[in-house]
Amino acid sequence: LTPGQAHESTVLDTLLDGAEESLLDGEGKCIAWPFALGGDIGYRADGIDEYLLELGIRPIISTTENEGRDARPVEFDRKEYRR
Repeated sequence: LTPGQAHESTVLDTLLDGAEESLLDGEGKCIAWPFALGGDIGYRADGIDEYLLELGIRPIISTTENEGRDARPVEFDRKEYRR
């Protein structure tokens, strides 16, 4: 989706828009949608958390070392992240 020098988080919305359009049944109804999305620390941004939550997707993205655990709208689930 992106050239090597661009981080893929910049096209997260494009990826999810495409997924929604392509995962339809014969009647045009969405048949699959992620309930959670895991990502490495490169995806750690308030905007990404908020975007995913608005779509009903729980972000499973690790917290940065200098970030307080209470600073995010969701708690990082280490067990689910490793899974």
